[in-house]
Amino acid sequence: MKILFHYMARWSSAHASRFYHLLTKVAEFGHEIFVIQPPSRASIEANDFDVALKVHHNINVITLPINEKIWMKRFPFDKLFKKFF
Repeated sequence: MKILFHYMARWSSAHASRFYHLLTKVAEFGHEIFVIQPPSRASIEANDFDVALKVHHNINVITLPINEKIWMKRFPFDKLFKKFF
């Protein structure tokens, strides 16, 4: 089965999330997973630092380019707004 997963954080962030572990386990069962992640926001938050995590061969991580004016803009509920782009 092919699975498309839209992920708001960085896949290889300093803190591997529950999604990283969950989808890695699903990939071990033979499913092909496509993870769409946003570009780095170049912030100092720990979730925005990319680290070398082992990625299962059935997981394809795709960084989707987003208009900089929208992505770097700060406004109330910006994460909720950006989930729809």
